[in-house]
Amino acid sequence: MAFGRLGLVTFPVIGVVGGGQLARMMAPAATALGFELRVLAEGEDVSAVSAVANAPVGDYTDIDHLLEFSRGLDVLTFDHEHVPTEHLRSLQRAASTSTRDRMPWSTHRTSS
Repeated sequence: MAFGRLGLVTFPVIGVVGGGQLARMMAPAATALGFELRVLAEGEDVSAVSAVANAPVGDYTDIDHLLEFSRGLDVLTFDHEHVPTEHLRSLQRAASTSTRDRMPWSTHRTSS
């Protein structure tokens, strides 16, 4: 069967810290592309919660919440710039030492 290998295809799991309008606007495109979008929401009433299937409520200023949320993600991005810098560094360190099949998140730097 020519399409038998499609069962092996996986699509990225994308995590967004913050459940505002940016995260909400990502949801339709992510779904259309076959990606799973997860949102770490500040509360049950933020706009992205109604647009995604997986939106746990957590505190983005709590490193334990961020680390737990990041587990099983391929990519981690942010709806806002309010995450403490030291938490970003901790997430980056954790990603670089991950040995799981699916990285909890990926760090990517672009050159300017």
